[in-house]
Amino acid sequence: MGNTPVEVWNKTKMLGKFSGSSLFGLEHPTTQRLLQQFRVPTCKPEQWSNKSVMISLYDYHLKRRIIKTVDWLQFFTNWSSKENNIIELMTPLKSIYPKKYIFSERELQAWNSMLRAAGCADITPFGNDISPVSYNL
Repeated sequence: MGNTPVEVWNKTKMLGKFSGSSLFGLEHPTTQRLLQQFRVPTCKPEQWSNKSVMISLYDYHLKRRIIKTVDWLQFFTNWSSKENNIIELMTPLKSIYPKKYIFSERELQAWNSMLRAAGCADITPFGNDISPVSYNL
């Protein structure tokens, strides 16, 4: 049939004065507000200095999954100030957590989710079953 509402509507060849987006309600303000509300926030590393963007990511990915005392924004500030943008994840994470803190799997998954949303990629060639320092992003 078609991949978009506009393509589908154009193929029906009916009521040509209307667009598929308006007929399917995609242009309606309520629909737009709901789509915005349920959108998963993302950014690029160039946006790490934009505090409102980063807070949006934090609220969605980390807020309910990490301890409150962690200076999560400092993690990104430190990383973005480095000359090399490749890091081993656990060392910088441990530097912002209390000493001897034990990470839960859920917490590490939240960080991986946050990092993916912040434009990071896992370049580790091995999985957890081979390398104990590998955490999939």
